[in-house]
Formats: sequence, structure tokens, C-alpha cells
Amino acid sequence: MTSLVVGVLLFACVHSIPSLAPSLKANVLTKIGEDAYKGIFSLLLLGAFGVIIVGWRSVVPEPIYLPFPALHKVALSLLACAFWVMAASKRQSRLRLLIRHPMLKK
Repeated sequence: MTSLVVGVLLFACVHSIPSLAPSLKANVLTKIGEDAYKGIFSLLLLGAFGVIIVGWRSVVPEPIYLPFPALHKVALSLLACAFWVMAASKRQSRLRLLIRHPMLKK
């Protein structure tokens, strides 16, 4: 579990460098160049993915909660409705006029 948490933290920290430490990024860019920075960034992310995978493989799965069996069909029907609305949002239809979500109104 520790390696999984370390991997996720490493992944988050590497992604946070450009936004939380722009001066650090600028210093590294001037010293080693953009291509080397991108290479180091990619290697750190691949290493984080490796640590996440090793940590994930070492954790014994434990159920956090057990959903109610009766809600299984409700969840499947809601999922079918969501797919139907997504498909309708890409075509000219009356249903598209009712869709208020900005991601679906393009």
C-alpha cells in the first residue's frame, strides 16, 4: 500500500511542478533545455506509473462497500439513458433542445 501511495504522490508532484513551481521549471529549462526537460519529465512519470503498478499489484483487494443488488438494474438503465443522450447530442433532434449540459450542447 505504501508504494501505491508513493507512486500516486510522485505522479501528482511531477504534474504540479509547472503550475506550483514555475521558477523551478524555468531554471531547469534554461540549464538543460526543453527536450531534456521533457525527457526527464516523461521518465519521472513512467517511474511513477511503475511504482503505482507495483503498489497496486501488492495490495490485497478489500471491498469498501457492497452495493444493493436491487440497484444494479437501476444503474444499468441510467447508464443506457446516458449513452442515449450522448448519442442524441451529436445529431439534430428535438432532444438536443432539452439538453442543458454544456458538454453535450456543441
